[in-house]
Amino acid sequence: MILEDPVEQDLPAAPEKRRRGARIWYVLGGFLFVFLGGSLLLWLLRKPVAEQALAAWCAERDLQCDANFTELNATGLTVLGVKVSSGAAVPAEAAEVRADIRWAGLFTPQVTGVTVNGLSLRGTLDEKGLRFGGLERLFRPGGGGGPVPDVDIREARILLDTPAGPANATLNVEGIPPRDGTLSLRLDPGVLSNPFASARLQEGRLVVRAVDGQVEAELGLSISQAAHEDFGLDTFELLARADFHADAGHPGVLEWSLRAARIASPDLRATDIRTTGRAEFAVLPAASLASVLNELTGVVFEGEAATLTLRDYTFDAARFGGELAGRAGDVSGPFIASTGIVTGPSGSAAELALAGEMDRQANGAATFDGKVSV
Repeated sequence: MILEDPVEQDLPAAPEKRRRGARIWYVLGGFLFVFLGGSLLLWLLRKPVAEQALAAWCAERDLQCDANFTELNATGLTVLGVKVSSGAAVPAEAAEVRADIRWAGLFTPQVTGVTVNGLSLRGTLDEKGLRFGGLERLFRPGGGGGPVPDVDIREARILLDTPAGPANATLNVEGIPPRDGTLSLRLDPGVLSNPFASARLQEGRLVVRAVDGQVEAELGLSISQAAHEDFGLDTFELLARADFHADAGHPGVLEWSLRAARIASPDLRATDIRTTGRAEFAVLPAASLASVLNELTGVVFEGEAATLTLRDYTFDAARFGGELAGRAGDVSGPFIASTGIVTGPSGSAAELALAGEMDRQANGAATFDGKVSV
């Protein structure tokens, strides 16, 4: 009887296992070779790939984007000669754009800062609003999110075509808009005119500062002369200041100081007029009278004019003031006014005083309950 050796039966399996292990290492080695080789090739071609990706991204928005990526590495990228075109129009150009990158994870880059030098924006401003030749399509909803990066834009030029001719301005932005940072816009002095209207602008500036969503804005406007049909201004100066929150649902405050050598309209004419005031709102209103009155919670104002003409009546040395409260469109409170000599179709008076309570309801109806003394 011959006995079989069990050890000798297992021996042929050992070379097979070694061959399987070798194949696994070959596969892993090939994968690493392809991965590293492809990554190296992508890294070597990263600038052309980035330029093609930018061009394709803009083409999806019916725009043409040209740029030269001069630096692209793990810490950021630098682009020179940025140009955005829409047909024959060139709404945006920049000499240099620098983006700083921080890596939140192995494959998770985040843009932490953007610096733009030599920026020019070209657009139109008319009754339809402000437009930049399709540039708005670059910022339409879609794509990934992420924190807003720190922005640094210095001495950017904004060139606008308006019905009254070209209007130019200089823009500076620093920080993380709109919640933290500073924005300043300064209009170039000059004359805006067309066959129907003209204005000689001496100064126009807007400065906005934001800290943790709390926004403080200041507007300064100075016009030496303006005319449009029966409307006119001479030596007009306005300084306005607003405090509000970037998030909706927060109260806001507006303060103003206005003076003018002459204001003229079909129903009102005034000379050497001055007025100051402060208005408080439950929430920041929209740019309409109905919204302003609906959100108004209180207003205090005063003013004076050397002469004031309302329709056929002229008042010398006119003074007025009021302290009104508002709620859901209803506005009411004390109002006083006084003048020197008054002249009109029914005669004249040496002086006039008015004091009482005014009430303006949300439906537009207005009443005044007070007395007039002559």
